[in-house]
Amino acid sequence: METIWIGRLVGTFCGYGRGRVYKLSDDSVWVQEDATDEPGYLDGADVRLMTRRGSGIIHLLVEGATARVRVSLVETRMRTAG
Repeated sequence: METIWIGRLVGTFCGYGRGRVYKLSDDSVWVQEDATDEPGYLDGADVRLMTRRGSGIIHLLVEGATARVRVSLVETRMRTAG
């Protein structure tokens, strides 16, 4: 797996669960697609977006969690310099 982005989760990580929504520090919003269910609780956790080159599938890995989950992009806002 190749890391394609490193940042932070905005707000509290309440574990993994299908359909959960994760807002990241770059203002992108991702929804969990797979059925991985793992409890957890962290504020402002470090996260990574990862992919297997050529697969088109994105995974989210949250610090302290044992699993990584498949996610899809829901929303993104481009930040402009100003």
